[in-house]
Amino acid sequence: MYYAGELTQQQIAERLQMKQYTISRRLTKAREELLKALAIWGQETMHIVPTSDVLKSTSAALEEWLRAQYGKGEEV
Repeated sequence: MYYAGELTQQQIAERLQMKQYTISRRLTKAREELLKALAIWGQETMHIVPTSDVLKSTSAALEEWLRAQYGKGEEV
C-alpha cells in the first residue's frame, strides 16, 4: 500500500483501522529485515563487510529500488 498504492502512512492507517505509528513501525521493521537479509547475503556471497557506511548506502539503494519496483512511476 505504501509503495504500490503510494498511500501515506496515515491513509494506510485509516484503511486498516490502525494507528499511524503502528504503520510506521511495521514499515520500519520490514525495511530493517530486508536490509539485514541483504547484509547477510552480501557478507556470505560477496564478502562485503557490513560497515555503517555500507549499510547506509545499501539502505538508500533499497528504498530507491522499492519505490522503482512497486511505485506507480511513469512507464517507459
